[in-house]
Amino acid sequence: YATATYDPDSVNWAPVADAGGLYYTELDGLITFDGTNSVDSEGDVDTYEWDFGDDTIGEGPTPTHTYTEKGIYAVTLNVTDTQGYTGTDTALVGIGEEPLIIDVAGIFGINFMIQNPLDIALTNLQH
Repeated sequence: YATATYDPDSVNWAPVADAGGLYYTELDGLITFDGTNSVDSEGDVDTYEWDFGDDTIGEGPTPTHTYTEKGIYAVTLNVTDTQGYTGTDTALVGIGEEPLIIDVAGIFGINFMIQNPLDIALTNLQH
């Protein structure tokens, strides 16, 4: 027969990115993004790279950004640990669009509407 050993400390797990959000502001308003809830089980996240969805990028755990056009943007956060493993998360940003309405349908049959950054109403929930 054969035996095997496993040392969980010898494995490097990819970090888990958390882009925060949902974010909302008026046109030309400054948004501070928050990726500080991103984690790496073996230590600290080494780098934070943001794609703001409008052909601009940022770095660091809490970058700021101003949008110059109304709309809904998908912001992507890529975090990397010291071993080069990466994790990715996406958050939505509403610029001058209130209420921000998102219709998520499919096998879950979920529709939800966000009135503003603090009020959330869920409708047509089916299971």
